[in-house]
This record gives sequence, structure tokens and C-alpha cells, in this order.
Amino acid sequence: SRGLGDVYKRQIQWRSIQNGYETEVYVSKKLSDNIGGNAEFFLPGSIMDRYNSIDMIINGESYQVKPLSYAKEVIGKDGKNYYYVKTYGMRDDYKQKNIDYIAYGSKGGEVYVFPNKKYYVKNRNEVLHFEEPKIY
Repeated sequence: SRGLGDVYKRQIQWRSIQNGYETEVYVSKKLSDNIGGNAEFFLPGSIMDRYNSIDMIINGESYQVKPLSYAKEVIGKDGKNYYYVKTYGMRDDYKQKNIDYIAYGSKGGEVYVFPNKKYYVKNRNEVLHFEEPKIY
């Protein structure tokens, strides 16, 4: 028989999947409403999501959607402006994929869209972007 610990872990895992899905739906709707044109959304676990890391395509441009805890502009030691993003599950290998943009958002909040280049992934939860985002 399974212990309560296993049941609790599964509940947490399911909640995480549900939160991720809700974030993707919110960000996708906000972007398609603001950008306009032809938008296509790929469900979590779909071939486009799982193998190509693409969550949506708007007017032929592909997006990977990540949850956003917060984003803030910071000034580096070189005097240049950077964007520090606190997220979850970010990977450096997205740069090698055919993804045009990384979009960070959370339900009810702003969506930050960065080109999928010129960033440093400190760890899965912290990213430093070297280009300015479009904010929706």
C-alpha cells in the first residue's frame, strides 16, 4: 500500500502541472490578444512542447513560456542594463532549439518577452537577459 507521503507528493506534482498549464494559457492569451494575427497553442506534453520546447506560435514566431516570479532591471559592473528574471525550469539548451522568444508570465501579471539569445542561465530558477524585453 502507498503511504500518505506518496499521495501528498502526487498532489504536489499535479498542482505544479496545473499551475504550469494555467500560466501557459494566460501568457498565450495575453500575447495573442496584444500581438494579434494567427496564434497556435500547444498543450503540455504535445510533440511540439515535449520535443521542440515550443508552447505557442504567433504569426510564424515560436515561444517558450515560463512562469514568472519577478523580473527586474539591474545595472551590471560594466554599467550596462540587464534583466534579472526569477522563474522555474529554465534551460540553457533552449538557445539550440528553434525558439524565437522566451516569454515569462504569471496569471494576472505582466508578460516579459525576450529574444531567445543573449542570456545566461545561472540555474533553473535564475536567468540574466542581456537584451530588453517587450512587456505586455
